[in-house]
Amino acid sequence: MPQKKQKAINVSNLRQRAEDVLEASSGDNADPAKFSPADMKTLIHDLQVHQIELEMQNDELKQSQEELADERTRYFDFFNMAPVGFFSIDEQKLILECNSTAMTLLGTHRNALIKKPFTRFILKEDQDIYYLHSNQVFETKMPQECNLRMLKNDGFPLWVHLATTTVLNVEGAIMTRIVMSDITEHKQTEDALIEARDSAQRANLAKSIFLSSMSHELRTPLNSILGFGQILETDKTLNPTQANYVQKILSGGRLLLTLVSEVLDLALIESGKTVLLLESVDCSEVMNECLDLVQSLAEDSGICLNCRSFDPLMRVLADRNRLKQILINLLSNAVKYNSREGTVRIVAVMHEKGVRIMVTDTGPGIPSDKLGELFIPFNRLGKEAGTIPGTGLGLALSKRLAKQMKGDIGLESTGDQGSCFWVELPLIERYDSLSKQKNDDHQSTPVGKRITKIKALIVDDVEMNRELLGEFLSLFNLNGFMAASGEEALEAVSKQEFDIIFMDVRMPGMDGIETTRRIREMSLQHIPIIAVTALAMKGDQDKFLKLGMDDYISKPIKIEKVQNILEKYTCYLQHKNTKLKREK
Repeated sequence: MPQKKQKAINVSNLRQRAEDVLEASSGDNADPAKFSPADMKTLIHDLQVHQIELEMQNDELKQSQEELADERTRYFDFFNMAPVGFFSIDEQKLILECNSTAMTLLGTHRNALIKKPFTRFILKEDQDIYYLHSNQVFETKMPQECNLRMLKNDGFPLWVHLATTTVLNVEGAIMTRIVMSDITEHKQTEDALIEARDSAQRANLAKSIFLSSMSHELRTPLNSILGFGQILETDKTLNPTQANYVQKILSGGRLLLTLVSEVLDLALIESGKTVLLLESVDCSEVMNECLDLVQSLAEDSGICLNCRSFDPLMRVLADRNRLKQILINLLSNAVKYNSREGTVRIVAVMHEKGVRIMVTDTGPGIPSDKLGELFIPFNRLGKEAGTIPGTGLGLALSKRLAKQMKGDIGLESTGDQGSCFWVELPLIERYDSLSKQKNDDHQSTPVGKRITKIKALIVDDVEMNRELLGEFLSLFNLNGFMAASGEEALEAVSKQEFDIIFMDVRMPGMDGIETTRRIREMSLQHIPIIAVTALAMKGDQDKFLKLGMDDYISKPIKIEKVQNILEKYTCYLQHKNTKLKREK
């Protein structure tokens, strides 16, 4: 600041000296002798220097003006050519300023935008979104964002993203700045993804409905085939040839039932709808249970079964029933494809990833070039035309189940000296087998308990199904009363008392679920109602129990299941009758 003041003083003195010289050299009071030639020379020099300084300052000013003009040009180029639209909006929501990109996005010119309400260019259905957005900007004084549709000049909507903030103009008034981005393509992609997701969900729902329907439609005729086959199996008057035919009918029917069940299981796993109950499972216990189940198959083939666990205290994290399903499949394959009078061994050992359960056979083995085809559904490695029954689904299903239980399944085979299939599962813990407590609350009454005389009502719209269940009951010297519809069942229970009701679920008109609900409304809560249905999808049983039924039998019906139900509820009915007598 002092330097500038000194320059100002020098300039002022220079000017005063020049004026004094001019006054002394002209006019009435001229006195040329007042200034010496040296003073004049100095003054001229100073004036020349000052002129040079002025010229330099003028050049600097011109350069600054040019640079400022360049900056303004660059700013406006950036403002106009930015990849997003810019708007300045006043307090009355009128557009004060916009860039070229904004005009291009809306397909119009500047005059059609300036001094026009911003909301005029927003789709009517989305204007509430903007009002809420704008209010939040003014209330919070913070930047806000939203997505909405704006109308182009041709009338077509444009999806945009708005980022809005408030600023003060030179007069101190509040105005808003809006940055607008075109997100139409993004929204189209998003909508396409949503439609694809919804389509997949619809497809999965249709698939589930189809699987449920197919399960019902296939199990219904199998119910008659296997049911009456079981009735014939109990007939002691059949000659050996006839008995052999009956066994072939039952064998073929059971194979078809296995195929249906495995296809449904595989489809459910692939759709991600299989629900596993993961718990701590005793390896040795499950292994021995599976050996018991395949013992008769091994005896028929002269196969020796052996079970050994290097550590009998191992427990794994698994779904108990699904683990048994995997092991039974591996054991039955080891028996079926073994050499005559061969050996099958199942062993559980510690492994780096947990517990490895190995099933080893002494059969011919599997060629190395076939190993990659083992876990492909319906692929039986050329055994399709042989005499050994099978579907080619067991290993594929076991592989998927093992993966769902955080485990794996594989094979070791030399191709000529037997095979070793293994399944690995996470280790849970080791435990003291002496302190293990079994919970037997879920077990039914032991087989062999005498079935007392009870009155049963059979409700089914298919005559053959009613007849079959009636024949099953007759094996236990019981008579079944028949009802061909839900309406007939209601009429029957209103006229006489029954001890147990076998209720078909899917019937035309009033189905089994509605019939059950109405029976319960008649204050008949004490009558056990057993759901008898070909619906065998995961969760069906729990659904029926929640809807008022007491138990569940899936078609095709097995005699053993009917016997267990009768024994279980005979015990209940005996307790009920004893209680009623005491009350009297």
